[in-house]
Amino acid sequence: MVRSRRCGAGREWRVRRLPCRRARRRTGVWPLRRWRRRGVRSCGSRRRGRRGPRCPGPPPGRSAPVYGGTTRALMFGGEGLDPVLLRTLAPRLGGVRLINHYGPTETTIGACAHVFDRGSLPDTPTVPIGRPAWNTRAHVVDDQLRPVPPGVAGELVIAGRAVAAGYLGGRGGDRFVDEADLGLADVPGRAYRTGDVVERLDSGALLYLGRRDDQLKVSGHRVELGELRHHVLAVPGVVDAAFEVVRGPVDTLEAFVVPAEPWPDAREFADRVRISLGAVLPSVLVPNEVHVVARLLVDANGKRDVRATRRRLAELARPSR
Repeated sequence: MVRSRRCGAGREWRVRRLPCRRARRRTGVWPLRRWRRRGVRSCGSRRRGRRGPRCPGPPPGRSAPVYGGTTRALMFGGEGLDPVLLRTLAPRLGGVRLINHYGPTETTIGACAHVFDRGSLPDTPTVPIGRPAWNTRAHVVDDQLRPVPPGVAGELVIAGRAVAAGYLGGRGGDRFVDEADLGLADVPGRAYRTGDVVERLDSGALLYLGRRDDQLKVSGHRVELGELRHHVLAVPGVVDAAFEVVRGPVDTLEAFVVPAEPWPDAREFADRVRISLGAVLPSVLVPNEVHVVARLLVDANGKRDVRATRRRLAELARPSR
């Protein structure tokens, strides 16, 4: 049995009693001296009744780490990867192999991957999720499960040996289909409807555009939030953005934007954003109202919470008693 204790903020472990070598190999627990060779430091000692110091954070004023000297590969996953984020990190990613990984749990996690580096960042709403793995097939279909040509957005359907047999208890059965239903009877097998909207590029790579339930309709026009966010973040001075459709007799699209630096006149900054978007987007896709906020609030899952951000903005605008 291995007894261990967290140090300080919980970033590292100090092993108090180690198992035999065979158990180490099975559990992955090794002496701390081995981790020292990999750059992990001890957080102190409890010998002779002395309490070890807490794990220190980065020293004040220390520059951000450069990953090129210690990291060979950096993998991203779980959310659409924003090229704007990578451009801000680019000076620290020299010589690092970047991998954008995609795959829902129903397809045993791994399904597609796109390998690139800081010198090949795309000018697309998100970084492509790449091509399917060797034992996986990816299809882009419309609402009737018919394949769509490259360049047309559609739902991503994953097929192959890694697709799960279904959900426990038979729930969600409509998410699992047969490839024969896609007009691809020559390669029969299980397939999973991911609910993700993608587009197949000319290179054959898949471009993630968002979720089907994230698609908004404003006055009968469909709005792709991923593409809209890409254009908003291209406006100089904008570092983050979120959107909401306000339903009413006439639906309106509203945007919440975060400026890179505090802006003395929020209305002037909002007008600049609308003018910039009006030059590249149809008028129906330009937000009717742009709210300038210091930051976007997030929920317990780390997702942008537009409603909470709106409430916070209203509280700040309310005159104090």
